[in-house]
Amino acid sequence: MEARFLRLARGSLEELVDDMTVCEDERYVPPASLKVLREQAMRVEKILNGCIRYLLNENNKAEARERNGEYTASAPAFAESWTPDRESPQ
Repeated sequence: MEARFLRLARGSLEELVDDMTVCEDERYVPPASLKVLREQAMRVEKILNGCIRYLLNENNKAEARERNGEYTASAPAFAESWTPDRESPQ
């Protein structure tokens, strides 16, 4: 999963929260109901932010491993340190 899809979801959630404000201003929905919906939206936003942060962190780790040559069999550090008896680096 890519972080950009989660960012799109977060943007859609923010639009929904803005729509809730309009509903409140126009008195379409009781304020108590909107309070519950906003709390749920905040929880979803925290989950999305955590997932985005995780994916970005994992991508950064993978890029660092790639830069260090850990993903290429021809990299000297990998070729010299790995033997079939040992666990491969992760």
